[in-house]
Amino acid sequence: MTKQYRVSNWIMDRFMSNAVNRRIAEASNEAFSLDEPGYRRLTDRADKDINTMTQDRMIRLALMLHRQNPLAKRIVDIKADYVVGSGFEIIAEDPYVQSEIIDPFVEANLEDNYYQMAVELGLYGEQYFPAYTNSITGQVKLGIIDPDWINRIETHPDNILDRVAVTLRAALGEKAKTFQIIRPGMDLTDDTFVAPTFMWTLNNVRTATRGLSDLLPLFDWLDAYDQTLFSELERISYGKAWFWDVTLEGKDEAYAKKWLKGRTQPPVGGIMAHSQEETWKIQSPDLKTQEQNATTRMVKNQILGGAGYPEHWFAFGGDANRATAIEMGGPTLKSMETRQNFFKNMIRYMVRYAVDRGVDAGVVPANSDISFKVNAPEMDRKDLVKITSSLASLSGSLAIAVMNGYIKVPAASKIYAQVVEYLGYELEAEDLGDGSDPDYATHNIPAPPQVTA
Repeated sequence: MTKQYRVSNWIMDRFMSNAVNRRIAEASNEAFSLDEPGYRRLTDRADKDINTMTQDRMIRLALMLHRQNPLAKRIVDIKADYVVGSGFEIIAEDPYVQSEIIDPFVEANLEDNYYQMAVELGLYGEQYFPAYTNSITGQVKLGIIDPDWINRIETHPDNILDRVAVTLRAALGEKAKTFQIIRPGMDLTDDTFVAPTFMWTLNNVRTATRGLSDLLPLFDWLDAYDQTLFSELERISYGKAWFWDVTLEGKDEAYAKKWLKGRTQPPVGGIMAHSQEETWKIQSPDLKTQEQNATTRMVKNQILGGAGYPEHWFAFGGDANRATAIEMGGPTLKSMETRQNFFKNMIRYMVRYAVDRGVDAGVVPANSDISFKVNAPEMDRKDLVKITSSLASLSGSLAIAVMNGYIKVPAASKIYAQVVEYLGYELEAEDLGDGSDPDYATHNIPAPPQVTA
């Protein structure tokens, strides 16, 4: 083997190795180093993210399915319906903070957008809201960054959990815009960024910087369900087809062909006459559609199971009765409650930022009480019959407990009030009995009602 041959082989091997490694890195988002094999900083980049091309395709497919696929749209929308409900209520302890900061911020940015924000959070798996602050009034106006515009998320070199900035794709001939991610202790005076921005992600591991759509695990199954349904519609159209089957007694194939040339199909409602040697019958194909219906249901349940919904929530009662339907809805409501808490924390974080900017601008006095609470809508519809029946049974049990000295009247009142809250009415302290009123003394407590099973 000549020296020239060995050198050319080495160059080709080196070149091909570089090319292969680059392709692998692009596909898997792994960082390779030929000079230092096997070395990669653990906190330098998010190696658990899917590659940029796949992320962009996921966003476009999720939006397309939400627009065109009824099942996909319902899967996303029904969660937003439960999360948002009648809307959120933000209540400040200080009326001045409420009227000057919170109410204007909510009215300008959140009030009419709760539902769409919840839909897009599930659809894209991430949300970005730049915050522009009026330095004089302290009012904050939110913008939006479409996830499709994002090029990369910058993180702290030694802590991947510390998201620093969002860099957008640069337009032709323009410099890429970078937004500073809002986080505790950030420097708001850094003018190297366009603006500070809120960032939230879903369905990703903590070492990934981008969120994932709720529909991502369902893409293939939703496509399969569409194909199954269209195939079934085609089968149904064939199943409704019919044709005349004519038997010519004692005739051969040549005669049958000649006979066909001289015949036309009888018109609808027309009159048909034939000799005894001809027998006319209407035939239709048997395509065994029952088996196809079972397949369609199987694919649909695969999708709903993956999305976390029971079958009877999607126009198919199946074998569920009222009792089993309530039980099957439990895990779904828990999942929705988790999403609602996430969304509630988003709102709390944005409102806190708006209040802090009001303090910085001097609109809110420094010694003001800037605390507030965010009330979320009820997730589940109350069963009033069950609650009122429980109240009747509870009141009798509490009366017995008080008369026997197991508990005191104030404790019984608090227990009763806690159950009443499920009806949507909160009893105040002055509404609760403490046993001091002679009209409600323990010896005047009526006998407990007889409750039958």
